[in-house]
Amino acid sequence: MISLAETNWQRTLSIPERAGLPGDPRVRSGEANWLNWKRLAIFRRRGVDIKSALMPLRVTEEKLRILVDETEESLLFRSAGMEPPKWAEQLIVWWNRHADGQDSQGTHGFLNLVEDIVNAAVDDMLAGVEGLSWPEVIDRDILFNGLVESVPTELLFKFITPTMVLHYNRNYRSNGLNDFYKVCTEEWFRRQILSDYPMVWKKCVIALMNWVRATIIFAERLISDWDDLVNKFGNNGNSTNVELHANMGDPHGGATVIVLEACGVKCVYKPRPPDGEIILESTVGILDRAGIPDLPYTLTYVPRPEYYWEEFVETTDVSQENAALLARQLGSLTAILYALQADDMHHENVCIGKKGISVIDSECVVHPIRPIDFETLTQKNPVSSLISCGAHTIGIVPQPLVSNNENRNRESVADISVFGYRADERTTFKVPQFRIDGVDNVRVVTDDAVFDDADPVAGRQLLIEYRSDFITSFTRAYRGILENSDDFEMLVERASRSSFRVVCRPTMIYAKVQIESCHPDFMTDGAAHDLCLSKLLLRFEGLSARSNLIAAEIGALRAGAIPLVSICLGTGEFNVDGYRFKSGFYPMERLLKHVSNMSEQDLARQRYLLEIAFGLLISDACQTRPRISFDAFSGSDELKLEAANDILTWVSNHVYIVDGVMGYPIMIASAPNQWSISPSGFDLYNGLAGMSLMLNLLEDESRVDTRRLADIADSTLVSFRRLLENDKGIVIGNREILNAGAFDQVAGMAIHALTGKRLRATPEGKGILTDALTMLDSMVSADRNSDVISGAAGSIMVALASLDDSPTAAERLATHAYAKLRSMSVSMGDGKVAWPGSDGVPLAGFSHGAVGIAVSISRLWTRGMIPEDEARKFVSGALRWEHTVYTPGHGWCDMREDADTRAESSMQNWCHGAAGAALARIELLDMSRDLLDDDLYVSTLKELQDAAAITRAFTRATIERDGSDCLCHGTIGNLLIMERLAGYDDINLSREEVDDLWRLLLKSKADLGWRSGGVPNSNSLSFMMGLPGIAWGLVFSVRDDPQFDALSLSWR
Repeated sequence: MISLAETNWQRTLSIPERAGLPGDPRVRSGEANWLNWKRLAIFRRRGVDIKSALMPLRVTEEKLRILVDETEESLLFRSAGMEPPKWAEQLIVWWNRHADGQDSQGTHGFLNLVEDIVNAAVDDMLAGVEGLSWPEVIDRDILFNGLVESVPTELLFKFITPTMVLHYNRNYRSNGLNDFYKVCTEEWFRRQILSDYPMVWKKCVIALMNWVRATIIFAERLISDWDDLVNKFGNNGNSTNVELHANMGDPHGGATVIVLEACGVKCVYKPRPPDGEIILESTVGILDRAGIPDLPYTLTYVPRPEYYWEEFVETTDVSQENAALLARQLGSLTAILYALQADDMHHENVCIGKKGISVIDSECVVHPIRPIDFETLTQKNPVSSLISCGAHTIGIVPQPLVSNNENRNRESVADISVFGYRADERTTFKVPQFRIDGVDNVRVVTDDAVFDDADPVAGRQLLIEYRSDFITSFTRAYRGILENSDDFEMLVERASRSSFRVVCRPTMIYAKVQIESCHPDFMTDGAAHDLCLSKLLLRFEGLSARSNLIAAEIGALRAGAIPLVSICLGTGEFNVDGYRFKSGFYPMERLLKHVSNMSEQDLARQRYLLEIAFGLLISDACQTRPRISFDAFSGSDELKLEAANDILTWVSNHVYIVDGVMGYPIMIASAPNQWSISPSGFDLYNGLAGMSLMLNLLEDESRVDTRRLADIADSTLVSFRRLLENDKGIVIGNREILNAGAFDQVAGMAIHALTGKRLRATPEGKGILTDALTMLDSMVSADRNSDVISGAAGSIMVALASLDDSPTAAERLATHAYAKLRSMSVSMGDGKVAWPGSDGVPLAGFSHGAVGIAVSISRLWTRGMIPEDEARKFVSGALRWEHTVYTPGHGWCDMREDADTRAESSMQNWCHGAAGAALARIELLDMSRDLLDDDLYVSTLKELQDAAAITRAFTRATIERDGSDCLCHGTIGNLLIMERLAGYDDINLSREEVDDLWRLLLKSKADLGWRSGGVPNSNSLSFMMGLPGIAWGLVFSVRDDPQFDALSLSWR
């Protein structure tokens, strides 16, 4: 027998509950708990408004400091007048019901700890359902057994296991697990856990109370709706079989999805309103009446205001016979879901069934509030928001996740989309996991999350072969919605009272925090438990509903549930387990605006995004590349300009301009051969700086209104100048997530301001340049990179290119960046010097390597900004070190961690290999001859001659095999470097040879089209990887006046 006092319910009170108690808390000495709280990110990260951050806990920092170290005596005294919580009273009833000496069976492992209260809960559940008026055809005994089996044992196991593992390993390991399982049945041990870890019992009791209530409600609903279920789903009235499968998903308030099979009726019980099913069925109906073929199958259901019963779907395998039809149905479904702004439609929620493609979980079928709306951004970009709403984000087409860092290859990419799901794929997302090694070695470890659910659909990979059918069907259904937009808008307006789930954070985040909160350290009392849950506090800054939303999330997790947030389409009101509050969003307005913005131009953009998404999975986007009309009698210069104009026309049709802001989708490499789609930024490599550079260079040579586009790019930069403010929080944020290299965001803003024809002369342009250089100066000392692309060498090059426009800021940046390079240099012996790469290994070449860094130092010396002896040390040292990784006829070793081999590089381009090595050496020999002794000069010249020959041969081979044409690692970048090499007396490379290669390239593009880098057969909008850079390179090759050279980062 236990008493109310023995439940220790006061210790389980949460921080908000303790804050509401009367009286002044007495604090123990030492502040041990407060020191743990101070480790939270909200206290460690600079720039966080602590008062605002703590509002979800309903306390100030000073109040929190007192509460977390309050003595137990003080807590008991202040809570003396408080009514005991229901869970504590229920625990007494259940515990004492079996306190008459009845022995536990002890066959449930760690769950033996709570076996008696589980049995008591089962008794209460059965008492609640046995007295109901059941249909005679249902075998009650079998059904009741099914209800008993629905006890949420997985949830209980999650709550109990970490504490049991601790006790086992600390005190009982020598006796083995079986002996410990018996200990878990002992009254004295259960009392000990209740005394030391009352949160374990609180969470288990609440889960069981919710289960009892939800199960009885299910039974009542089943009886009430039985006749309708027989009429809708019955197929064999003579069957007496009864099966019940519960806990098919995360429990919310104890209620879960249940698959029921009884007396010929097979259906799925879903304890939420059928709003998603209704609007999806209605949308499909509009297209069906319009004669659109290959629509998804809509499930039969029996609706009720608070729940519904739905047809059970039998999955089917994909074969060559049905794959094309399934792909077309997925295409039309994607168009429908795009119109509704759906989210979370991954392989578990969209089923490949015997009757066709169907949505089996439509709670997120309307989701106009997107994940980007919950991100804390210094300034929101409307183009980013638009791309985040793209058809590729819904969950149907491939969405590879970042792979495991220790095995970064295509085989390890995790993907939960309908097209791309494969079981047993790992992610880099770490979660606590329960492990038993051998017989008695049990532990909790933190390891990569694995999507290990077996795929019920064999042959899923065949769908990708029919992506053209998918695109065709998507296009047809999209146009069907356009042609019937009035009906669709009326449908949306009629759904104003409907509510739909909002994914504020990935469910995996909630699950991770929930598991972590069950660590024994957090189960000792409610304040300690809140410490772990308060990891959620550092989010949603600037969101008007932030305090209420996070408070609701934490409240759900306290109760042992995954937070379920829904929003009313018409009112924008959030609802979290019955707690309603204003969201600050207007979902109806957003959805109607989205529908009104659907157009043929938007259709082209969505097709582009979908094609790229398929390319992420199979390394082939299958997009039609821009071509040129080859005229044998035209000169190469004319052809270059014509080709650049063809590309520019394509680019101008694919950039987004929203509210005067320019942007576009790009592909980001998260690891080798692993790509994701992201919005463009302001960098030179992928972003607006490169686009602006191209637009400005083509302005006088283009057929489209390039000036207008360039001006929009400039105004976009000006509108985001706030990102460069000398604000402490912004500086800290930039240091944490950005690099100071020439091809990162801040340097890109500087380059854009420096190279914009009209912007450069304006006060805004001059101010942005100075602000960007000042921001780089604030960042470079904390940057861990040294190279041109990402590090201090790039900062130096940008600073020196800006000396005439912003001398003070540029000189200051160059000085500090050089100091950073000095500190990061590593002596390699015998006068050799190198700089560690991102994985600690020095690299060779211009963009990432030692000679690129040497070029930046050489430029400082030619400007008289550093002593000659220091310049000689680093320039000569870098050349000497790179000579050690050089092989005549093959070039320089690719020393990257993720390279296929560290022998001779297979790349001979600007980014890695001979072309970049040649670019660096031609400048060093031309500008820094006095820094090299005679022997080093001769050896470097021989390397340069070899590099020129390697680059020439590699470029010809690339053209002949239809390789990439991009600046970074393609033909255009190589040819521009070769143009610079041609004409030097000591290099065996003539301008005529280079021109021959240009003609060969231009002729091949008439047949094959321009090939971007990255995902094969994708038309990339990245400057260094894609079409804008190719167009820029074509025109840069025929320029008349000095221009900013993106490859050497200098005016030339």
